Amino acid sequence: MQLRLLLLAALALAIGSHAYAGEPPLDPNDRVVGVLEDGKTYRRVNGQPIDGGEVGDVLLEDGDQWPRAVEDFTRRELVRAEMERTGIAVNEQEVSDGVLRIARIYAVQVGVDPAKLTGQNLAGTLGVDLDFLREEVRTTLGLKKVLVDQKKLAPEVPLEDPGAKSVMEEYLKLLVAKYEVVVDAKQLHPGEAVRIEQRGYSRPEVRRFALNQRGPLKASELRQALDIVMLQRLAREALKAQGKEELNDDDRRFHFWYRVRQIEYEQGVPDGRRILEHDIHNSGMSTQQFLKDRRVYFDAVVTYLAKKAIGYTDLEAEWKAHPEKYRRKETNLAHIFLRVYDPQGRAYSPDWLTPGHTRVNEHVKRVREERFEESRARMESLVGLAHADFFKTAQEHSDDEHTRKVFGKLGRVSATAIPAPPLDKDSVEAALKLKPGEVSGPIRSAYGWHLFKCLEEQETSFDEELVKEHIYVELLKTKRQEISEALRKQATVEDLF
Repeated sequence: MQLRLLLLAALALAIGSHAYAGEPPLDPNDRVVGVLEDGKTYRRVNGQPIDGGEVGDVLLEDGDQWPRAVEDFTRRELVRAEMERTGIAVNEQEVSDGVLRIARIYAVQVGVDPAKLTGQNLAGTLGVDLDFLREEVRTTLGLKKVLVDQKKLAPEVPLEDPGAKSVMEEYLKLLVAKYEVVVDAKQLHPGEAVRIEQRGYSRPEVRRFALNQRGPLKASELRQALDIVMLQRLAREALKAQGKEELNDDDRRFHFWYRVRQIEYEQGVPDGRRILEHDIHNSGMSTQQFLKDRRVYFDAVVTYLAKKAIGYTDLEAEWKAHPEKYRRKETNLAHIFLRVYDPQGRAYSPDWLTPGHTRVNEHVKRVREERFEESRARMESLVGLAHADFFKTAQEHSDDEHTRKVFGKLGRVSATAIPAPPLDKDSVEAALKLKPGEVSGPIRSAYGWHLFKCLEEQETSFDEELVKEHIYVELLKTKRQEISEALRKQATVEDLF
């Protein structure tokens, strides 16, 4: 059960997930372990404890959770400061009535008898501390009283009313502007998470607030966070054994380089960096954040250790032992490309279908075929020129801006590596059938039409840098796996939850 209070915005609750009729049962092995406690030990690794504070830091570093927690904590403290300044208080009975009202709202949401849901069992059901719940209610009611006192809100307007929420949000913005709030780490004192006016609030204070606000954890979530802390410790110990205190920027960039090359060799794509950065950004991080994220730390250290263990003689030995693994037939190609556009002037690509719209796609397909046929005639008019002087024709007529300046030269292409657009798998397969010196007829890709020329054929050798790089990446992969397994086996793990 996860609770996310709409802090200082309304008494209405936004319930993340709850068990009720119609939902699949929870995994019996994935029990709820409750809200993290700062000083409580949840695991021992080689006799050393990992407490709730360390685990909480890992959880709150995920995405934008920590900035949100600081923002919510700051808003709460700003309202409390405003209540104190204006002499407004909320008594215990008002708080109890507010908690009971939340219980009734929640009961309606989940379909239970409101009479059976008191403040105490509401807190227990949601897995939050009752005192925390009461303090949140006290602050929210205090904010409403401040707004009523300033004639910005009528006393009878319920807190869940959209108009009330809007008034509250606007007032909170005014408070942030009114009080001096510092959240920039460069301007904070050591150990501070936020400073309001002249008072600093420590990271543990904000973390306790955020963990209570987050609600109870499942055992699977806790284990995952504990593993991250554990692996970070094991990695640091391994570094110290090598006489190194910490990874530097070059070490982290090397790990990024390895991950990029691994994607390229394993997936046969030309731009592994684009794929990796896309995945990183989808996870809510920038590339710089990824390089320094503690969840990546163990992986980066393993890469560093593997790098130290591999020398040039290892590359030579691997080539001699498995030349067939790295030797491949390559064709040096050049092309002339004519891009095909739809009636609106947009270039065609492989992504031209609209999922779920069969009739629309039938029409688009028909128009697309017409446009490709119209463009084919133009490409056929270039065949004679291509046979006479392929490079000059490419320079003067090709729509591929990346290769036009180098006379259409694509470089060496193999069946296992797909070049970037405007080539695709089908056009590459057709081009690789050409003999040295041969010029193709019009070959279609998802982007338009191509004329290819085969410049030469050859097999890769150990003397080539790309071959050495491929071998190096493969050896890194193998060595990384050995080191990772060895480090994990060194750990004696005792879970205490």
